[in-house]
Amino acid sequence: MRKLFTLVTVILALSGCSSGAQPPPNPADAGTAPVERGTCAAAGPISCPVAPIDELDREACVQLRSCLEGRARSDGLEMTEFTRCDPPSPLAEAPAKFAPIKATATMGVELELDGPPSNAVYLFVQDGRGWCPAAELLEPLWQHGGYCLSAIELRWSDSATASRGGMAIRAERVCHMPLDGEEFEAGVSDVAEHECVETRYALAGRGIELLSRSDGECSQP
Repeated sequence: MRKLFTLVTVILALSGCSSGAQPPPNPADAGTAPVERGTCAAAGPISCPVAPIDELDREACVQLRSCLEGRARSDGLEMTEFTRCDPPSPLAEAPAKFAPIKATATMGVELELDGPPSNAVYLFVQDGRGWCPAAELLEPLWQHGGYCLSAIELRWSDSATASRGGMAIRAERVCHMPLDGEEFEAGVSDVAEHECVETRYALAGRGIELLSRSDGECSQP
């Protein structure tokens, strides 16, 4: 009888080991679950249903292209193809009180807009999920066969509205056209376009909301 009892005990022990029961969760593992990535649809005015990215590198160009190519604009034109992306440029880190936004960056691109190549500049915002394209700072502009240079300045605002913080961005762009020999000798200016756009945004959830946009002379920061 004692041998039978021992045999039953061993069988029960073995069956417990192979029952598939999971050990209790380790408290040390709490908080290590992957962040829910979602999409960039609520990041800003351009509302792109693309996934956030971890780093602002060449992947940012792919992300922005997926967002914009084939999109019809309010002027009826369609963005058809990216021909060049500049390296993304860090713009400003956000103060802690502007969470969940952590930082901003810009990227200049050349794209075809139903015609000659155009220059445009886009704003990216970063939150805990990664980087997302958020707003168009400078609309696509024909380059006149030359090139465009832009300068972007951002100022954080404690109260863009009565209850929310925000930012003010000044974007200035100068486009240069090629000159022939006679024009160069005559001292003709190669500036084809010179514009300045000021935009103001309020923080809204994980992204930004456009409050105002004005074209013309830039006010002093």
